[in-house]
Amino acid sequence: MVLVVGLNVRHALNDYGVKDGNLHAEVVAQSTTTGSGTGTGTSTGTGTTNDDEEKCDLNKYDLTIYTTNNKEDYVTTKVEASVNGGFFAKIGEEKITLGVEAKANGTVGIPKCIESKCNICKKTFIENKPKYY
Repeated sequence: MVLVVGLNVRHALNDYGVKDGNLHAEVVAQSTTTGSGTGTGTSTGTGTTNDDEEKCDLNKYDLTIYTTNNKEDYVTTKVEASVNGGFFAKIGEEKITLGVEAKANGTVGIPKCIESKCNICKKTFIENKPKYY
């Protein structure tokens, strides 16, 4: 057993050139490092288009904080509101009806993570206050 292991080690060392020459190019190009970690950031990921298929690396973002292939945006919605009210007033013997009407309209931007390839959206973005335009 010791002989077999020794021959395998010697062969590996010679094949990779550690004892007798330079390292092969394919061995130099290999990477044996591994690691893990989390990252934070505020920018969006970018990609390049190749044959109508987008390529991007979003693996560096912590998926507990970000959603991938989404971007932060405010989706606008038109809002209309009206209030009607009325009351009666008595002046002497006469009964008078008085009415009040108020109307309002506008546009509100609601924070959302919308689909967008090669981008990220912070999950807490949707907790932002709406924007009023």
